[in-house]
Amino acid sequence: MFKKPIKVKTQNILKGSERKKLRELVARSFPNAKEEDILSLIPTKEEVSVLKIAQSRMLIYLLGKEPILFDPNDDNDIYPTAFTLHKIPNILPTLTIFPPVLHYILKGANLMLPGVADDNIGVCQIGDKRSVVLMGTSFPIAVGTMAIASRTGIIERKGIALSVIHHFRDTLSEMGTRIDITIPDISEDDKLATEFSEGVDIIDSESTITATETTTTTTTTTTETTDINNNNSESSSSTPPGDKSMDELLLASFLQAIRTKLKDKKLPILINVFYATMMIPCRPVGTELEIKKSSYKKLSVFLYAMKVLVGEGDPLGLISLVEESPGVIYITAVHRGNEIYRRFQPHISVQDEEDREAEKTKPKGDGKIKIKEIFELPPSLHRIIESDSNIQCIQGPKKEVLFTTTDIAEILWTYVRINSLDQPLLEEKSFPSLSSSTTTTPSKQQTSSKRAPSKATPSEPTPSKEQPPSKPASTVRVDSFLAANLYKGKVSEGTEVQKQDILMAFKEKLRPFYQIVRENGDVDVKKGKVQMIQISSAKVSNKWVTSITNLAGLCSIDFSVVTRDLQHKFACSTSTTKDVSGVCDKILVHGNFVKEVAEYLVEKYHVPKRSYSS
Repeated sequence: MFKKPIKVKTQNILKGSERKKLRELVARSFPNAKEEDILSLIPTKEEVSVLKIAQSRMLIYLLGKEPILFDPNDDNDIYPTAFTLHKIPNILPTLTIFPPVLHYILKGANLMLPGVADDNIGVCQIGDKRSVVLMGTSFPIAVGTMAIASRTGIIERKGIALSVIHHFRDTLSEMGTRIDITIPDISEDDKLATEFSEGVDIIDSESTITATETTTTTTTTTTETTDINNNNSESSSSTPPGDKSMDELLLASFLQAIRTKLKDKKLPILINVFYATMMIPCRPVGTELEIKKSSYKKLSVFLYAMKVLVGEGDPLGLISLVEESPGVIYITAVHRGNEIYRRFQPHISVQDEEDREAEKTKPKGDGKIKIKEIFELPPSLHRIIESDSNIQCIQGPKKEVLFTTTDIAEILWTYVRINSLDQPLLEEKSFPSLSSSTTTTPSKQQTSSKRAPSKATPSEPTPSKEQPPSKPASTVRVDSFLAANLYKGKVSEGTEVQKQDILMAFKEKLRPFYQIVRENGDVDVKKGKVQMIQISSAKVSNKWVTSITNLAGLCSIDFSVVTRDLQHKFACSTSTTKDVSGVCDKILVHGNFVKEVAEYLVEKYHVPKRSYSS
């Protein structure tokens, strides 16, 4: 973990109250530490400060200039430094190693079980903190977390024993006073060194302190899955029988989920959503997934293990993870070129069985539905309908005469066309007439023009060649009926308005209805505007809850059926709420499943996509 130089972002001196809290945290984290040891580690009068590390959530506590504790992820999960291990050697349970193993630990290797000198390591769980002691000395030289669990303390000499997080001579220990020990001089060709170095997992020297890869959990899962990869990569590629362990069942369900259900377009996805909506349905038929009965205990630990699970020659694990904040982890990528991924053969899952049953028995919904907006003309505008007798109307629930959006526009334009409201008025012109010329005494010019009509002056009008002025075709002239009943006197008769404006004014006068046409032939007509289905999520008592409203307005689905299906689909609790009249109007799904619920309702109950508003 501490390979590169540590870049400090800020340094703050702890107050008295903060020191007290830190002592309490040390007492809880390290039960073996005595009260006087804790007081000497965090004294009252000496300066104790905390460092925040750049580009990381790590905290390092200093006594003067000596690092005493560090918290990899700022979550009160603290570890002692080499200085503290030297000062309080029994602060943690220990694992004794053979001298040849020390060289590999100093190179950044995890501790392998063949290198443990203890015959009985004691009862331990994965993630328990242990220090490493060199055989023949009492000085701990490293600290880490257990990568194995044992109820009896008896172990097999195979695999990883401890994920080493910090050891002396790394950059953290070099921050303070240099601590040194006498290291036995053992040559590389020593048989003992060769024997105990077999299978040692060397960590890349380029490892750095990052926000997502320096937590204790990450280190534990890295070492654990390396052993899984070495021993079980062949068997994990095949369909698991019912008698396999929970770890292998999780692996098979995980591979089935990322192979058949997790598409790239659904990334990134929260790990709990992935587990509930994909892993659980992808488990083999007749099995149940219980993460707590596995060696991983937590979903995050298991997925971090999958992150580093590689096949032969693979540079990357199965997935990539990003932890945006403590506990909020996303799967951001699936490495489909991974050897384990490519060799996996899908099995018959619970989801496959459910799909087969769904094909045999259709859901209790009404099949695919279509929603149409329809309108009723008010009595004051019924005269417009008389202009077009070919328009077909829809019968309302109370014998209302209803029309679709297309029919409404056709009715209006037919009225306009029949009444010539789209034709402009010709302006009246005054032309000279022959009768008027005989009643007056003509002048000499007039007399000469009469004698020679072929030589008419250019100023003389020629009515036969006069063209009517052109008007825009997109305007409509308002007649007396439209002015009185559509515009209510706000627009005077003869005013020309744009077609789109008169159509909008016409629609505003209509009464809205909507028609639901189902695949089975049933047609429902309901009054009012279409009530969009609302799907939203919010935190209630620090827990996410997804709410679905207005579902009953569009789909005649039994709410008890929907809540049961959602409960099984997302492996969570569901409930309903009732309005004042005692009718169920909202479904609550415990969890953040807005997108998933919308997709499920479209797939299962054929709810139109355009009916959602989230």
